[in-house]
Amino acid sequence: MDMYRVYLIGFSGHFEAVEVLHCASDDEALSLARGKMHDFPRAEIWSGKRRVGELARERAARRPHRPAPGPGGQGAPLLE
Repeated sequence: MDMYRVYLIGFSGHFEAVEVLHCASDDEALSLARGKMHDFPRAEIWSGKRRVGELARERAARRPHRPAPGPGGQGAPLLE
């Protein structure tokens, strides 16, 4: 098994975290790297000095927070 590094890139475009993986193939490394991208829009995957690939996910649309439904189907009261 080869060692791979997954560099997780934040919305600022800077590396924010790194994960080490041990995988049998580049395809396996790319697949596992995708699962590490929870809060990151991009990732670069490297094996030694060789860049294996880059992954990107669509940026989730930012939606306003809506309170959970309360009794009677109405939203919870807002606290001020």
